[in-house]
Amino acid sequence: MTVALLVTCGALTPALAGEASVPMARTATTGNDTSMTTSTGIYNSEIAEANRRLLDYDADANGQWSQPTTRNVDDHSVVPLELRTPRGVIQINLSVFIDANTPQQHVEKLLSETIDRAAEHSDEKTTTSSDASQNEDPTQAQDEDATPVVRPRAYVRDSVLTKLERFVSATGTADVDKDELRWMLDQWRPGPVWLIARDAVSPPRPAFEPLLTRLDRDRDGNLSSDELASVPEQLKRLDNDRNRIVSTAELQSAVARDRRPPIQSAARTQWNLRWAKPTSESSANTPLAKLIATANVRSSSKTLPPDEPEQTSRLTVQSGTSDVFGNGNHVSVTIADSHGPMRVHFTAYDSPDLSPVARCQFSIAALLGDQPLWNHLDQNADGRLVELEQRVAVDRLMQLDRNDDQSISPDEWPVSFHVVISQGNSATVHLDASTPRSPTLPAAPAVQTPDWFVGMDTNRDGTLSQDEFLGSPDRFGEYDVNADGLITPAELTTDDQ
Repeated sequence: MTVALLVTCGALTPALAGEASVPMARTATTGNDTSMTTSTGIYNSEIAEANRRLLDYDADANGQWSQPTTRNVDDHSVVPLELRTPRGVIQINLSVFIDANTPQQHVEKLLSETIDRAAEHSDEKTTTSSDASQNEDPTQAQDEDATPVVRPRAYVRDSVLTKLERFVSATGTADVDKDELRWMLDQWRPGPVWLIARDAVSPPRPAFEPLLTRLDRDRDGNLSSDELASVPEQLKRLDNDRNRIVSTAELQSAVARDRRPPIQSAARTQWNLRWAKPTSESSANTPLAKLIATANVRSSSKTLPPDEPEQTSRLTVQSGTSDVFGNGNHVSVTIADSHGPMRVHFTAYDSPDLSPVARCQFSIAALLGDQPLWNHLDQNADGRLVELEQRVAVDRLMQLDRNDDQSISPDEWPVSFHVVISQGNSATVHLDASTPRSPTLPAAPAVQTPDWFVGMDTNRDGTLSQDEFLGSPDRFGEYDVNADGLITPAELTTDDQ
């Protein structure tokens, strides 16, 4: 008896096929050909990892990507987002620019460049073919016994732009249908222009506070009045290197040495980050806050000529009712609410080493902050508690006591969220790195600081203690206007500058 077995293998979905959002392997190219860079290997591990990351982003049951309803504001597209929290909805209008162009404009630029290169290559082939026919010697004898040498070549995965360029070259550049090229680009690139993380990537979870492990001596999950009074002493004990700064690394080291299980809150915060619906269908009748976020990224990792301005990754957030601070690629927003303070930390990542098509893709993900007490004390979100922050730690914690019972319970803890905006599909990878657990440089002071002050500030906390000050005690007292034992730039007069 003969049994025939037919096995049908399903093809990869269009979203996972083709070029991957990973840095492409460098190959030898001509100086003016920047699109022919390729990724090599069918089973490239980086491509597999990039395709796996796509599974972190939201799509419906039919595999269709969840896409925003963009709005045109001031000649550019705005992506509306909603951060839904138990206290209300925070509306976020996001704009992203690649070298001052929107992602859609940058895609059109790539398509135009691809068409131009296809036309140039067609002209080169025509010229080369014509020259070869003119220089051919019909009387030249050929060695019939010569055996051509066949050299095996490794498989080379063409980039998306290379495929488009070959298509345009084959069909002709006279009547190029850009709509057709856009459709092909949508099918071949790794996912859509916009990606937003699925809820399962950052599910509701118990709030973990490592600082509570050090401060809550009776392990009841609350901070009593006696425990609050001992906060300054407990923070000093965490300062292992005695530089008057408590870092997240020192806190984590202390928690690791503590053999007791960490204290966790049983309460779970229900939240999610979604594309916002049109205004008429929005779930936020009165939003908790309205934020305008703008990210600027580079289109290439190449060094720019000296006469051209440098394109740096910058993130700005604007709000008419909330406090905004931070610079560079990290900005934090403090939102006042009757239930207690709420913070939203924004971090932007650019990836200029990605392939040209992948640079036009942006992913967004969010995370619930798991160190609410630490984040509340760390006022500038730089991952450190400097001496000024330690001195006001008790007062800031007492601000959380909404029921005036002289203790802090988990339901009074502040809430914080971390929103990551990433070029490519790496937003979910950057989530942990965006939290204050990763120490960052302190923000630049608002007041101009003289060079002698910066030179004496050995621990870089923005203040001078008596140990750091190289002058006389009397001179220190003149600078220390409020007599708190620290000199700050705000206490210096114009003459001191």
